[in-house]
Amino acid sequence: MLNSISPKRKLFYIWDLEWLRPHAKDFIANLRIYRHPKLELIARSISHAQAVENYANKKVNAIIPDFNLQYIISYLGAATC
Repeated sequence: MLNSISPKRKLFYIWDLEWLRPHAKDFIANLRIYRHPKLELIARSISHAQAVENYANKKVNAIIPDFNLQYIISYLGAATC
């Protein structure tokens, strides 16, 4: 997604906190993704947002529970006005 050429916004809906698993991926590689300036981070709960912000030191743009598509569309509309 990061390398795709597109005039559209890039939303990263963080469903899973995979870095908490025993065989987590490389910390530096994860930070490159989470901190990328073109990505808007969306967490699924307040606790997930706090975990992401503590891990990546980047503010989550929105909290949308359970990948609620109506909320995502509403977020896109509200942010473009």
